[in-house]
Amino acid sequence: MHTQTYEVTFMGQADTALRAEFDDYEVSIGRGTTTLRADLSDQRALDRLMERIIRQKLIVLHMQLVTPPSATLSGPGLSSPGSPEPR
Repeated sequence: MHTQTYEVTFMGQADTALRAEFDDYEVSIGRGTTTLRADLSDQRALDRLMERIIRQKLIVLHMQLVTPPSATLSGPGLSSPGSPEPR
């Protein structure tokens, strides 16, 4: 199954209880922030992650797609954003 990796950074340093809430993801603690790195299978999985973050009343500072879907990067007639169109 193909997955996409997302990083979601929220305000505050997660304590032990909050880290346990997200133990199915990689959790990194920064200076005043916490970042979750998640390998997600589809849009619904991303929705569930965001629902969990909202339920915890966390303030999201940044979210990024680390690994884009491979279908948008290669294949006949497809190109990545910003790349020249095939001739």
